[in-house]
Amino acid sequence: MAITYINSQITNRLQGLFLLFILSLVIVQGRAEGTGEAETSYRLGRQNYNNGNFTAAIEAFSTAVKLVPDSSSYHHWLGKSYGRLAENSSMFKAYGLAGKTREELERAVALDDKNIGATEDLMEYYLEAPVFLGGSKDKAEKLRRHLEELRRQKVTSPEPQVDASSGESR
Repeated sequence: MAITYINSQITNRLQGLFLLFILSLVIVQGRAEGTGEAETSYRLGRQNYNNGNFTAAIEAFSTAVKLVPDSSSYHHWLGKSYGRLAENSSMFKAYGLAGKTREELERAVALDDKNIGATEDLMEYYLEAPVFLGGSKDKAEKLRRHLEELRRQKVTSPEPQVDASSGESR
């Protein structure tokens, strides 16, 4: 009877390990599919951005951010798209878009403080935006010093700043 009990315990553990293994494979596959879909959305967003279709770019980058929320690059390009749309919008619409621009650029820098493009764009936002929209000369100066330090360390941006398909830079 003791042997039967031990065999059933071993069988239960093996079944549990097997189920855990299968579940982990499903999770890994789901993440890989999500990452691939996010990358496709990101590329579509870059294409729309380069073509000046900022509304479509925002939709594509928003999808990428939902699928991979910890990507500094995805947040950076979503923020850039909000900013470009704001430049071409009415004053009332631009006000809301400016807040989204700042939030996404700040998120991009928070996720990766070595993302030079996002840091430069956030610094520019702080310099150009009025105080009531989050502009700050002090914050811009802090980022400028941070960029100098990154350049001294010869840190490179995490992504190419030129789109090879169109030849356009950031």
